[in-house]
Amino acid sequence: MEAKETLAGVIVPFLKTQFPKEIQTPLPSPIPATPALLGSWARITSILSNVLSVSSLFPLVDMWRLAVLDSQVAVFLSNTTNTPDPFSILIGKATTVVLNPSQNTHTYMLTLLRFLANGFSCSSLARRIVGEARDSVTALLIPALLCDNSSVRMAAASLTFNVAVCVRNGRLDKALKRDGQGDSDKQGDWEIELVTALIEAIARENENEDTSESITSLVGFILLGDTT
Repeated sequence: MEAKETLAGVIVPFLKTQFPKEIQTPLPSPIPATPALLGSWARITSILSNVLSVSSLFPLVDMWRLAVLDSQVAVFLSNTTNTPDPFSILIGKATTVVLNPSQNTHTYMLTLLRFLANGFSCSSLARRIVGEARDSVTALLIPALLCDNSSVRMAAASLTFNVAVCVRNGRLDKALKRDGQGDSDKQGDWEIELVTALIEAIARENENEDTSESITSLVGFILLGDTT
C-alpha cells in the first residue's frame, strides 16, 4: 500500500511536471526533488526489488531513467552513502539478468542500459558509473553487447560510447594537469576486456547494420581516442 501511494501520489506527479507531454497549456509549479521525496522513493525501490521479479521491475527502472535527467536526482544517485541506495539496487538486480538469460528480462536490461546512459548527463554520477560501479556495469555491458535482442545491443553500444567518452575525457584532464600519473594495470585490463567484447559483438552482428557501425566506431574510439 505504501509503495502504491508513494509512486502514484508523489513520484508520478513529480515526473509529469518534469517531463510534460504537452507544453501548450501552463504547467503547474514543478515538484522539487527533495531529499525526503528521493529517500522515500529509494525505500520503495528497495521494497519492490525484494518482492518483484526482474521482469516486473522495468516500470520502476523506467521512472528512474527519466528522473535521472533531473540534476538533483542524478546527484542523489551519485552518493554512495545512501541507505538504501537505489543505484546499487538497480545494478544489483542486473546480476540476475546476466546469470539467467532465459528469463524474459530483455525489457529490464534495455531500460537499465538507457538509465545508465542518461546518468552521464551528470558528471558526479558518470564518475560513479566508470569508477566505483565499473565492474558491475561491465558485467552487464558485455553480455548486453552479445545479446540476441538488437535493441539491447544498440542500447549497450550507446552506453559503451558514453563510458569511452568519459574515460577519454578523464585521460585528457590528467594529461593537461601533467600530474605524471598513467593508467593503472587494472584500467588497462578493463579496457582490453571491453574492446574484446566489442570485437566479438562486431563478428556476431549480422542483422543490424547501424549497430555494427556503432560498435566498430567504438572500438576505434577506445583504441585510438578518436571517433573517426
